[in-house]
Parts: sequence; structure tokens; C-alpha cells
Amino acid sequence: DQGADIVYAVAGGSGLGVLKASADANRYSVGVDSDQNNLYPGHVLASMLKRVDNSLFDMIKAAKEGTLQYGGKVYPYGLSNQGVGLLLDTKDVPQSVQDRLKAAEQKVASGEVKVETVTGSGK
Repeated sequence: DQGADIVYAVAGGSGLGVLKASADANRYSVGVDSDQNNLYPGHVLASMLKRVDNSLFDMIKAAKEGTLQYGGKVYPYGLSNQGVGLLLDTKDVPQSVQDRLKAAEQKVASGEVKVETVTGSGK
């Protein structure tokens, strides 16, 4: 009601109400954690994905191989190692926007664009 065109509900499952409210208000939203694009067709433009499947697979593999480091070791996950992702609703996001997002994603994944982050160091 304050004029936002797109709402990003960074609240996991509790953000489902935000997705519904955006649809009820004939606005757009972005889902989070998993694919929520089909919940309110025409209103959920994309979902930001936590690819926990990839990190779990890597950690189990490292444990099995004896290379997993315990106690204070941080294993950051991002675009470059498929720890996160963006799933667009291609019906509602114009191709030109999809292309720009893909290019930006590739620049972040390659390191050309640096994204500031905190990796458990308390900083």
C-alpha cells in the first residue's frame, strides 16, 4: 500500500502471505528459498533459490572422502558454486530483462563483479 511495485519476501515459508498479498493487490513479488513461481501465476516474477542440495552433497562427499574440515571452517556458497540461484517466471519477465539478469549473474559468478558478504566472521 506504500507504492511498491515488487515485494521481495525474505521470510521463507512465512513469506507466503506476502506473495498472496501482492497478488491480491495486483502487484508483483519475488519468492525465496525454493521455487514459489507457480503459487500466484502472473504475480510471482521469480524465486531466489537456496541450493542447499548442492552444499549438502558437497559436504557429504567431503566427509566421505575425509577432506571435510570441522570446527570453525566456513564453506561459502554463492553463484559460482551453485549455492544460490534465480529462477525466473519466463512468461512474465521480458526476454530483454532475462538477458540482462543472466549477464549480471555471470559477472558475479566469474568474480568480475564483487559482492560484499559476511561469512560467519562476525564482521
